[in-house]
Amino acid sequence: MSSPAKQSESALLRVLMIDDSPDDALLLVEHLRNGGYAPLWRRVDNEAMLLSALDSDWDVVLADYTMPAFSGRRALELVLQNAPGLPFIFVSGTLGEDTAVEGLQAGAADYVTKNDLRRLLPAIARERAADRSRREQAAFAARVKHLLSVSADAVIGFDSAHCISLWSNGARQLLGYAEHEAVGKPLASLVPEDGQSMFDQLLVAFRTSDDAVWTLDERSEVEVLHSGGQRVPVEVGLSRYDENGASMFVMVLRDITQRRLSEREMRLLLLIAEVANDGRGLSDTLRAGLHHLCQVLGWPQAQLWQQERATGRLACTTAVTADGRLLCESPATCLPGADLPGRVWQSGQAQWVELEEERVDTVASERRQSLQAQGLRTAVAVPVVGENGVLAVLECFLAERRPCDERVVRVLQTVAAQIGNAIQRKQIEQRLHQLAHYDVVTGLPNRVLFADRLDQALAETARHGSMLGVIFVDLDRFKSINDSFGHEVGDRLLRSIAERLQTALRTEDTVARLAGDEFGVLVPGLGRAEDLARVAHKLLETFQAPFVIDGQPLSTGASLGLTLYPTDERNASGLLRNADGAMYRAKARGGNVFCFFEPGMTMQATDRLALEAELATAIAGDALSVYYQPVKSLPDGQVVAVEALVRWQHPQRGLLLADSFVSVAEECGLIQALGEWVLRQACREIGALSLGGGLRLAVNVSVGQLKHPGFEQRVVDVLAETGFDPRRLQLEVTEATLLQGADAALEMLRRLHEQHGIHFSIDDFGVGYSSFARLKRLTVSRIKIDPAVLVGDSASPQGAALVSAIVALGRSLGIEVVAEGVESGEQAELLAACGCSELQGFLVSAPLPAQALEHWLATGARH
Repeated sequence: MSSPAKQSESALLRVLMIDDSPDDALLLVEHLRNGGYAPLWRRVDNEAMLLSALDSDWDVVLADYTMPAFSGRRALELVLQNAPGLPFIFVSGTLGEDTAVEGLQAGAADYVTKNDLRRLLPAIARERAADRSRREQAAFAARVKHLLSVSADAVIGFDSAHCISLWSNGARQLLGYAEHEAVGKPLASLVPEDGQSMFDQLLVAFRTSDDAVWTLDERSEVEVLHSGGQRVPVEVGLSRYDENGASMFVMVLRDITQRRLSEREMRLLLLIAEVANDGRGLSDTLRAGLHHLCQVLGWPQAQLWQQERATGRLACTTAVTADGRLLCESPATCLPGADLPGRVWQSGQAQWVELEEERVDTVASERRQSLQAQGLRTAVAVPVVGENGVLAVLECFLAERRPCDERVVRVLQTVAAQIGNAIQRKQIEQRLHQLAHYDVVTGLPNRVLFADRLDQALAETARHGSMLGVIFVDLDRFKSINDSFGHEVGDRLLRSIAERLQTALRTEDTVARLAGDEFGVLVPGLGRAEDLARVAHKLLETFQAPFVIDGQPLSTGASLGLTLYPTDERNASGLLRNADGAMYRAKARGGNVFCFFEPGMTMQATDRLALEAELATAIAGDALSVYYQPVKSLPDGQVVAVEALVRWQHPQRGLLLADSFVSVAEECGLIQALGEWVLRQACREIGALSLGGGLRLAVNVSVGQLKHPGFEQRVVDVLAETGFDPRRLQLEVTEATLLQGADAALEMLRRLHEQHGIHFSIDDFGVGYSSFARLKRLTVSRIKIDPAVLVGDSASPQGAALVSAIVALGRSLGIEVVAEGVESGEQAELLAACGCSELQGFLVSAPLPAQALEHWLATGARH
């Protein structure tokens, strides 16, 4: 436990931490200190320690949710049992939205995630303010009780004829009569007419009983009359004695006006607290709370004003009468600062107004006249305050004119605090529900809510015997846009796409965002498959016009997979699987089309998932291998380099070339791990060759690797780990990668060359539209002619001209030209005649494992 330090400038905060991690506890303490607190704290991590710690006084409990010794939920139960009212806040790294809602419903004040403590200080401040409010309420009740216990009682003596014979000073203070005015009068003159019968029964019962004394706390309550005519509730104590042989009686009256008020107020607060926590919606909670206020206090009307988000005006959102009628069907409004609610909203202070004396503007004057016409004479308004300021204004009315009563104001402020807690709690629950069921970026339903609506739609469709359509929408080229223009532009594009998709659908249809660039659509009430096809056409039409973001037109298409209930599948998981398979078929056809599910797609999807899982296992278990294809220089035939080509000896599928699984790695997020494995293995094996001391090592790099923020450091780390000379490493990127690469990624390649001596080349050159400016800026060492350029009659004048043009381009930029895919001597002669620097292909050698490459080089094939 910490020792108190000098706390002159920081607020003392007594914190009980329930956490099994001392480091996490220290981080929380540091966060509290940075927030202006001087924490006096203790950490516990089991039930016994917690129960012992609860013997001390604490301001707040900060608890982890998952701990080895016991759970945060059990800790909450113990705190509620042993220290009710002590604020309890979950601070956990493992707390999901659904669990958080359950914790709040179980009695936790709030929850904060350990990786984002920004809400912790406001939450503590809010709960301390609420605790102060509760303490003020308790102190107020204690003061009332104390006043009742020490108040002067009225003592009245009377004879057997019920004629007053004794009148104490307390009686004078209670009822207003002087002694000479009261003595000799009949006792019945002090009782209202409608209470005479009950009062007489009380006296008869006492006179006929064997008791000599009835104490105040065991007999009935009655009402007596003040000299001014008002009724005064009292409790009665009676005793009798003999005086000169005559029976005499003493009656003690204790004023219980304050007690009745306190009981009424406590009953009101209990009712408000009950409706605030019974699980009903916010509007029903507010309506019930205002109804209880009117009923218990006997006031004719109460209403709540809240700010409209769109206009900024205050609107009377809930208005209730004592008999439970709901008013404000056409809500009245006012500006902040205008009329009574507006002034209270702006000032944050309660106001008490007698309507006949209020001076207001024209609109408020009309409202005042309307209120007076309803028989209302006094208005009281108090602010409903939350952690971020005023949430609402509570306005109540009395039928009579009454001067300001501070006691009533305090009661209303306590009621307003309860209403504020209810509003904030409901808002938190609504936010959690929104986060759990809706996408943050687009506001569309997320995968959870989509699945729920799919289940509901299936049940509804089964009842009506119609058809249900499910569509998966996968965006084409979105990743490229997101990488090139940044996530902010990508998010705005997603919102624009969501809006267009919604406009293309009916109100009964559902569109949801299922993943990064994937949407789902539910189309119920279909009669035939053609109806779903028409919907798909409409969805594709929404992508025809470019999306304009910050004046920049961005074009993207979509691949749609369609499936139908009940013709294709009868359960939700099957429909989702079918739509996903159909969507991949559409994507394979080039995108911007839709495909219906067909039998066999499920098998393909299953096979694809299996391949992903097997590839992950193969990478982790070093089950892959690297082959190397030699590169010879022209015209001397010297072997100067090898290109690393990954292979996978699959146990069932046989030896797989890179084309069979690299694209899978790209799409399922394994490309970073795969690329790093190939680079490390190639550096180790080529570095270990006894005859490969001068060979360059070419390793292919994808655009996905280039755009990963850790790629540069990974390359440097692998070179340091393997000891491979960076100057011998050549990273190969395709011409398409060059076109898609963001400037940051290309700048990173330039740094690798300048700072470490790593070279890089452009692969598959000649089939794209490379930017010559980028080629020059990147200081490319080599460009490799795509094999497609050499296909056919490459010895023809046209073929020779194309090769010569590429070679001339390379020379003009100071870049060597390598031809790959060379299979014939004719192609080699053409390349030599055109001035090509190097060649690679089966004419030189097929790709070889490292051991075979060593043997190949040893046999003299290097020349």
